[in-house]
Amino acid sequence: MMKNLIIFLLSLGVLFQANASGDDTLFKIDDTPVKVAEFEYIYNKNNFDNKADYSEKSLREYLELYINFRLKVKEAESMGLDKDPKLQSELKVYQEQLYNSFYDKNTVKGLLDEAEKRAKEDVSISHIFISVSGDATLEEKTLAEKKLQSAYEMLQTGHSFEEVAQKLSDDKYTKANGGLLGYFTVLQIAFYNLENAAYNTPVGSYSKPIETPIGFHIVKVNDKRPARGEVKVALIKINKSEDATRNEAIQTKVSALYQQLKSGSDFAQLAKTQSEDANTKGKGGELDFFPISQYDPVFEENAFSLKDKGDISQPFETDNAWYILKLLDKKLPGEYPDFKDDLITKIKKSDRYDLKREAYIMDVLDRYGFQVMDAAFKNFKTKAIDQFKLNQYKFTIDQPTSIFKIIDKTYTDADLAEYLSNNHLKYRRLDANQKFDRLYNDFLEEKTIDFHILAYGKENLEYGALLNEYRDGILLFDLMEKKVWSKAVEDTTGLKEYYLNNKSNFLTKEKADVRKFSAPNEKAANLLVKYLNIDPDLANTKYLKKLESKGVTNSYEQLSAEKSDELSKKISWKDNGLKVMPSDNSYSVYQTYQIFPERERSFEESKGFAIAGYQEYLEKEWLNELHHKYNVVVDDTVLKGLIK
Repeated sequence: MMKNLIIFLLSLGVLFQANASGDDTLFKIDDTPVKVAEFEYIYNKNNFDNKADYSEKSLREYLELYINFRLKVKEAESMGLDKDPKLQSELKVYQEQLYNSFYDKNTVKGLLDEAEKRAKEDVSISHIFISVSGDATLEEKTLAEKKLQSAYEMLQTGHSFEEVAQKLSDDKYTKANGGLLGYFTVLQIAFYNLENAAYNTPVGSYSKPIETPIGFHIVKVNDKRPARGEVKVALIKINKSEDATRNEAIQTKVSALYQQLKSGSDFAQLAKTQSEDANTKGKGGELDFFPISQYDPVFEENAFSLKDKGDISQPFETDNAWYILKLLDKKLPGEYPDFKDDLITKIKKSDRYDLKREAYIMDVLDRYGFQVMDAAFKNFKTKAIDQFKLNQYKFTIDQPTSIFKIIDKTYTDADLAEYLSNNHLKYRRLDANQKFDRLYNDFLEEKTIDFHILAYGKENLEYGALLNEYRDGILLFDLMEKKVWSKAVEDTTGLKEYYLNNKSNFLTKEKADVRKFSAPNEKAANLLVKYLNIDPDLANTKYLKKLESKGVTNSYEQLSAEKSDELSKKISWKDNGLKVMPSDNSYSVYQTYQIFPERERSFEESKGFAIAGYQEYLEKEWLNELHHKYNVVVDDTVLKGLIK
């Protein structure tokens, strides 16, 4: 169904191209006006390939088609098809999909542009981190913020970043080395505001205090370098031992493996038989592509230091093992086909996407008008949180009370209570206060989007036009199915009568069966013609042998031609007609083997053509009825004002 709809809509030309303007009424169907802007939009996008020339002839021809289209929509509405629950459901799904695609197009583009730019650099950062747990009280959060502020003041009074990190940071993994986190690339740092600090702070400087969901941070930028991208290697891994003597033997073994590789041994085979890495040895040691900050720094440094495909590293050790690596491939940011798609996927999973969404919702509410009934909302919130604390999620609302409005649409505590009941399993790890706040924000976002899906058509012409066309397309599809397409197939009596009244439209055209032979030169072609005149089936062995000696075989291409075809110009239109035609560096001989005269098709032979013709007839008759049923008035002055 959906596939057919899409094909149908494309036939109407639903690709948005024109930037329509003009509030004048071009025509009316009864009391329903159609504005110039709507007509121009449709006219431009349906008349692509420079056919929208705004000549009077072109405008009037298209106006007739568009009036017919609007008449069908008017009839569908008068029949109540637009109220059909199935249509409403299908339209709602499309509205949501279209709205989200417009949102993503506008939102993701800015984030993608930023990410592409940042992907060109890797950034080395250190941080001072003061932790705040998810269930921290306001007092605990305030103390953590003051602690970070103390760290910031120490930095400003001349203390080194490393010193302050060692003294105050809560990050037990980095405080000993002065808060050093190492190099990161775009979309690797957990929080967007930390990434912003990393890319926007000059090398050697530190950021102002930053809050994230896990605490407070100060970020120092140590270095920036051209991005290393991603690398793909194969590895041979030999685990270390706690026994020193055994470790000497392991080192000797690794050196021997390296010498074998230098002598030409197959890396994949050695990895399968010698490597102790269970995850890769079965694949010849092969790892998937990986970016920086994924593995042990020593391992990564050796992997990214390999320059050319096939290069093999010298043996090196980490805390736990010895390795030998082989470079399989490298890809730099922006230099591989899926780069942008990979970024978009990561963007949509990141907090920056959520933050943009929140800002977008707040902007919509601000522009359209959002009002909270403070007393009623606070009263409900207190009760809801008390119930959450008791693990009670069913709310009884005897007298629904308004808690907020978006323009003139009011939502009550009963609406929010139902949402809380249905979604109480979300955010199970949060305390009652946090759980309520998150669920309320989700509820507010859902209702804001529900409202804006409908209102957005007035903000964005393209969105509104596509939405209307999709709606009209569904209406017309159902109506055409009832009035024309199915009727032409099911009304066998009417179909047969149409066939009998229009037999002359279903004649077979005169056609010819043609054989096309090839010859290496004109002399050989003429010889072939001579023998075909004598023996049209060319079955005589004597002739075939003579032709073969001239480079002509008995093979041919079977063709069919009608008198209007290009092929008909190359052939002789008579039984066993022969014609020689030059063809590149050779010659073609066309033999008109048999001509079939024009004849009447039977009803069964004509059925497919008859159905198509009958559908066209039914549609024309139906349109005549619609023109009599509805009063169409065109403002000729407005139409002439469009002529260019």
